[in-house]
Amino acid sequence: MDNREIRLNGKRSLKGNYLVAIANLVVITIISYAFQMLFTGSTVDVQNFNTVSTISGGTLLLNFLISIVSMLVMSLLNLGYNWGFLNIQEGKQMTVSYLFAPFKYQAQKAIAFVFRRDLLILLWSLLLIIPGIIKSFAWALTDFIYHDEPDLSNREILEKSEQMMQGNKWKLFRLEFYYVLFYLIPIIIWMISALFIANNNTNMNDQVTGALFLGLFAGFMLVIGVSVLLTFVIEPKKRAARAAFYKSLLY
Repeated sequence: MDNREIRLNGKRSLKGNYLVAIANLVVITIISYAFQMLFTGSTVDVQNFNTVSTISGGTLLLNFLISIVSMLVMSLLNLGYNWGFLNIQEGKQMTVSYLFAPFKYQAQKAIAFVFRRDLLILLWSLLLIIPGIIKSFAWALTDFIYHDEPDLSNREILEKSEQMMQGNKWKLFRLEFYYVLFYLIPIIIWMISALFIANNNTNMNDQVTGALFLGLFAGFMLVIGVSVLLTFVIEPKKRAARAAFYKSLLY
């Protein structure tokens, strides 16, 4: 199948599951924020609507351990989230319970799996950014392979994903770049506006220039807000398309 057909398959699988997919993403975001508060040692002052630091002196080791636990929990939640997209390809209904499936079945193996994969990608990225990106695409199918073949060792899962992605990394990149473009559109519009104002501010007085740059800042904040909202709209479609891509390679 070409990428257009794969995207259509992903879109079809989301029929009746789209709202649940968004809800699952909201749950992941809330849990991530909760862990961030724990990691930074912050609490929310409801009366004054601000964040208050609760760490005095703090311990670097404790913060580091909390950050590791936080990343592992997020990786496990995303593992379960991706399993949900694989199952809806088979006509099943997505539920919130998918998020927590990796915690219920062979939790130790799941933890070791996401830790090993994420650590290796991080190390490749520290070496050079491009090798890190290449490895992330080489291992793009690991979550699905883990689901379908849980008896494989973690090393074998990584190796099988690399084998399946040989000659297919560019195709997956093009498939997912289609969705990334939606994030780039508001950013590109803002950048063009900023460049236009920067190149034409010589004929403006200080008051007008200040107002324009204040408007640009407001526009930048709006772009961030729009990008966050787009995540909840586009991310389920992108993940559904990746699951459809995986299925297309099996047949």
